[in-house]
Amino acid sequence: MALQEWPDPTALPDAKPDQPGERELQSLTEEASKQAQVRYLAAKWGRSPKTLREYVNLAWEEAGKREGLDPELLIAIMQKESSLSARVQSRQGAQGLMQVIRRWHSDKLHPSESLFDPRVNIRVGADILEEYLELAGGSLHQALEKYSGNARGYANTILKESRKLARVADRAAAAAAVAMTQG
Repeated sequence: MALQEWPDPTALPDAKPDQPGERELQSLTEEASKQAQVRYLAAKWGRSPKTLREYVNLAWEEAGKREGLDPELLIAIMQKESSLSARVQSRQGAQGLMQVIRRWHSDKLHPSESLFDPRVNIRVGADILEEYLELAGGSLHQALEKYSGNARGYANTILKESRKLARVADRAAAAAAVAMTQG
């Protein structure tokens, strides 16, 4: 098979060596979004950016595996449930970042897994939320109410914080995209 030259070198497709590719741009804007969320959370909670970065990364990773769950939603739940503390336990036995009660959700855990492990806790919390979304016919508000045990105002609080986190991420992503394409 012989290679052919492009017929008109001035009509090459939008391949500009100085411009980032679509994947690179997406990766850079996602990174900017995560960094902005970590800065926001660190300022709000007075926590270590390193620890918060782990939680943000895990939320993004878990949300990326699921349809209809945004990382901001998972982060907002973690804030409300545990104040972003992985090693907390309630009097009712709820554990970890998303305050999961093992005896109610043992089907989502392996016996050796600890709910104090952020990766496990976020995965199981997202499993629960996904299950509740299905039971609620896709109503996020109803699923959040069920997640909270019908706590008054819980869903609105989570949704409001989730939107704030999304705005923080969107602003950072837009700024990063402009910076990358300009220069």
